[in-house]
Amino acid sequence: MKMDEHTLISLFEQALDLPEEERETFIARVCGNDRASMAKLRFMLAADATDRGILDFSVQQVAAKIGLFTGSIEDTDETGRRIGNYRLVERLGHGGMGVVYRAERDDGMFSQVVALKLIRKSRLRANAKARFLRERGILAEMKHPHIAHIVDGGLVDDGEPWFAMEYVDGDPMLAWCDAKYLDVATRIRLFLPICEAVGFAHHHLVVHCDIKPSNVLIDSNGEPKLLDFGVAKLLGADGVNDASIDQEPAMAQRYAAPEQIRGGAITVATDVYALGLLLYELLCGRPVFEVHSPNKPDALREVFDFAVPPMASAIACDAAAEIAARRRTSLAALKRTLSGDLQHILTLSLHEEPEQRYASADALAADLKSYLDRRPIASRSNAWTYRLRKFLLRNKISAALVSVIVLITIAGLFVASWQYQRTRQEVQATEAVSRLFTSTLGNAVLSGLGNTPFSSKALLVEFHPKLSHFGREFPSKFEPPPTTLRSPSERELRSDRRGPTERHPTLAPA
Repeated sequence: MKMDEHTLISLFEQALDLPEEERETFIARVCGNDRASMAKLRFMLAADATDRGILDFSVQQVAAKIGLFTGSIEDTDETGRRIGNYRLVERLGHGGMGVVYRAERDDGMFSQVVALKLIRKSRLRANAKARFLRERGILAEMKHPHIAHIVDGGLVDDGEPWFAMEYVDGDPMLAWCDAKYLDVATRIRLFLPICEAVGFAHHHLVVHCDIKPSNVLIDSNGEPKLLDFGVAKLLGADGVNDASIDQEPAMAQRYAAPEQIRGGAITVATDVYALGLLLYELLCGRPVFEVHSPNKPDALREVFDFAVPPMASAIACDAAAEIAARRRTSLAALKRTLSGDLQHILTLSLHEEPEQRYASADALAADLKSYLDRRPIASRSNAWTYRLRKFLLRNKISAALVSVIVLITIAGLFVASWQYQRTRQEVQATEAVSRLFTSTLGNAVLSGLGNTPFSSKALLVEFHPKLSHFGREFPSKFEPPPTTLRSPSERELRSDRRGPTERHPTLAPA
């Protein structure tokens, strides 16, 4: 029987009080055959002993991370406060270490609305300040149409940093697409600029590390904007983030890559995984990793199974019909669409091992563009049947015209062949008739002119089998007579041999 989160935390605290050499015996005794709980306790203890990883904080913080304490202290709402040239108008939300307000410029120079970000008071530590300042520096360099750019920045009276970003008056991408009833292809086209923005950041040696639905908004022009580089990492020359940078996991754990949760190296593949999670939910309407209650231990996902369910099976739920309707299709058609190439793209993006994912956000975008253009995607095999199928899908009209031409050509060849065979049979029949008459009547005429007596019945007896053979060989040209001739008697033959004057004396000359 698996242990609940409260029991795990209690056992974790008890194990912390024991000497290290006694902890394994304790785990074996309290967990028994519960291998899953045993693995969780071992991981929690190992993470507690290191200086980096998702559980690198106190027991109380661990409990807060997995939602066991619902009475967490929220930061004071500072709406109305003046910071720099801006007045805070409305609290928009908070992230891992910052609070964001909608603010308006009130220095009388001009009117301007911005998103102003402050460090949450509960996170006022030197490392949080350093990361906050780093985000401000990162955003200052991110000049991209699909990245919310920095407008202003400075220090408040007590020396804490703040910065004002472009205010995106819009809705989260997932909700916006559902409200607009966008089909799958349109959703992918809307997703591509986010891939471009992430690829742009990667080219500047920056990994976002916190790509999630709430950080992608659609503005009033229908354009997507990527927000919140608050936990972004700077990459070294080898493409791996500097380990000296603060590793406190402020990212949303449901949308974190396995290496983030396990405290591994952060690379561009980390953002590729997050893009895959976002695309998965955008297409099939279901998150990869479900959280059914606020007490779900997201912080322990490192010991969960990272297997990603196929999108076609993920939509098999009570809301399946609604999900399909919001994509302007039927449930059966949606399942077919989410299989094949799209499923392959998501499987590759969400591979548990970073080395097995797309090498970059640009590579992911390239395959999505190929899918939209009905071209073979680069990450699949180059089997000729797959490429032929893609060619036919891409050129439906041309393929249909070619098919019609081929069918007409085949039909024409068949008709020509049939006519040729019929003409040939007619020629053969004519030649056979000629041979038949030559071998029968011709002989009869010649026999009548010579000394051989002419016998009509003998002629018919000889002619009948040949005529029957002719009928069998050319049934369409001749139907052999049904009458079966008997062989002439000896008397009839003698009578025929006498000649006409002997049979009829009146015909004899006087």
